[in-house]
Amino acid sequence: MSAGGDFGNPLRKFKLVFLGEQSVGKTSLITRFMYDSFDNTYQATIGIDFLSKTMYLEDRTIRLQLWDTAGQERFRSLIPSYIRDSAAAVVVYDITNVNSFQQTTKWIDDVRTERGSDVIIMLVGNKTDLADKRYEGTMSFKMLFLICCFLIDNCFKRNNCIYFFFPPKG
Repeated sequence: MSAGGDFGNPLRKFKLVFLGEQSVGKTSLITRFMYDSFDNTYQATIGIDFLSKTMYLEDRTIRLQLWDTAGQERFRSLIPSYIRDSAAAVVVYDITNVNSFQQTTKWIDDVRTERGSDVIIMLVGNKTDLADKRYEGTMSFKMLFLICCFLIDNCFKRNNCIYFFFPPKG
């Protein structure tokens, strides 16, 4: 993988782009990872936000560059340029919102168009605290799993899975 294979260098950079429809929890995921907090107030991302975090993993140091994209249609034309040199794409959907789930295939197609198979794609089902409202649709999770490689059901509000997604040091 050109964007992130060799760990021989003292500091390797990995770009992760977060994709998905508006209000599915992309910013919440990043906020939980960066600051270990959750904010109940919703504020839409305008265009794109960028954060980075240096992590120390065993014998190597890495810098994760987290690109938080806007889910609104009016910013769609900007997305391919953010995907272009990413090492991984995190496609987030709201488990209670059928449209956000159905749109994951479009986001995955966008990633494949820009990066081919030279990228890791993770599919994250968010808002599991609302599991009683979960959408159980006809599109198979198994099918998406085969497309994406990783499928994670999560609730960043409760912090019940963030360390599976971003393992802590030691």
